[in-house]
Amino acid sequence: MKGCERPEGLLGDGGLMKDLKKASTQRLLGAGLTERLGCERDAETPSVQANRRNGTSRKTLKGEDGSFANEVPRDRDGSFEPGLIAKGCRI
Repeated sequence: MKGCERPEGLLGDGGLMKDLKKASTQRLLGAGLTERLGCERDAETPSVQANRRNGTSRKTLKGEDGSFANEVPRDRDGSFEPGLIAKGCRI
């Protein structure tokens, strides 16, 4: 909040609320894949489990306060479909 002297600093295009929305969305997407795979990002994946993390893909999210790019995690099987942000969803 330091340095936000005008409403645009908090609610504007480069404001704190947009950054907060982006960061929280990113964490929730990562947590969804962690739940699906059953292990944390930096943890060793069990050898019997073939499906693993496989980088990210960029997705542009559109909302009432504009759009922003986010990195959606992927798995090797291509079976991870985030429930938080479905295709064509607006936030």
